[in-house]
Amino acid sequence: MKKRRIAILTWHYYTNYGSALQAFAIQTIIKKLGYKVKIINYRDPKYGRVNGIKNCIKTFAKQILKALNLCSSYNTFLSFQYKYFNQTKLVQNKLKLPRLCKKFDVVLCGSDQIWAPNVFNPIYMLDFVPDDIVKISYAASIGLNNISENLIDTYRKLLLTFKRISVREKAGADLLREKCSINAEVVLDPTLMLDVQQWKKLEKKADGISGEYIFCYFLNKNHKYKESVLKYAKLNNLKVVGCSANVKDAEWLQLISNNVSPREFLWLIHNAKAILTDSYHATIFSMLYHKDFITFERFENSDEICQNSRIYQLNDYFNISSRIVTPTPELKLEIPRIDYLDFENKLSELRKSSIKFLIDALES
Repeated sequence: MKKRRIAILTWHYYTNYGSALQAFAIQTIIKKLGYKVKIINYRDPKYGRVNGIKNCIKTFAKQILKALNLCSSYNTFLSFQYKYFNQTKLVQNKLKLPRLCKKFDVVLCGSDQIWAPNVFNPIYMLDFVPDDIVKISYAASIGLNNISENLIDTYRKLLLTFKRISVREKAGADLLREKCSINAEVVLDPTLMLDVQQWKKLEKKADGISGEYIFCYFLNKNHKYKESVLKYAKLNNLKVVGCSANVKDAEWLQLISNNVSPREFLWLIHNAKAILTDSYHATIFSMLYHKDFITFERFENSDEICQNSRIYQLNDYFNISSRIVTPTPELKLEIPRIDYLDFENKLSELRKSSIKFLIDALES
């Protein structure tokens, strides 16, 4: 029987390691199952569409900056996409998406926080897909603790057109059930579905890194991690290197974020003595590589855009509460041991149920 043709719609083009690597993972998983698969290369017009003289000037300026290697982060991720993603042609006009879909039997959306209410875009709930094409989600994330009242009817209406629905966090499944009367299964993030040996094959050595080091990856620009990190590094006689959304962190750590590719990101985690992060995906890769790590809560639980539920979901799976800390300036970091044999046993069982959902959904 002819295998179905699968299209993936996700956040694949941001300069974010988690986004890039989860897109690589879901594409790889579906391909290994024997399907023909492509990532729909849709990019929101506000992230690069050329429209009018003003945007033409901006685009021309960006090209000059790239030539001067001042946009190395952009180029690094773009190179990764071109090399490792099997993409459709670039689409920035939503009106062209329905015709593009005609080439596929199934359109899958996910993973990442594509269903987050604060950045809601109906395209990521596949509102453009014709009725004769199957729609499913894999590990789509709502991310936040609530769905605003003005979006509930829209969520319900769009998701009722899906054949199968899965989300990444139980908190998201609870929200869909309670707010929208939608039932969703909970499955693993795609990055957890690939064996660590597959990730090791993707690695590339980062230039300029030698000796023993802590690897830091911080997405919170206004964090309170500095003193704790420096104390831990001094106590353990380790260098501090890393990537940070706050450029001022270059004053106290060896900042390497402007030219680190997703492949080098994996290598840096693999070869670090310890990882200190506030990132969901850096936490995942720390576990996959059996590393010592600490994950800082990036958000206050009272924040309207609190995204801590994804870290708590990892704790529900793997019992890592001792590795999750609330940051304070006086915090003294201690990294307790994890039973990685127990982690692998639990991960194996979770992979079985997640892959079963995916196979059943793709054939539904």
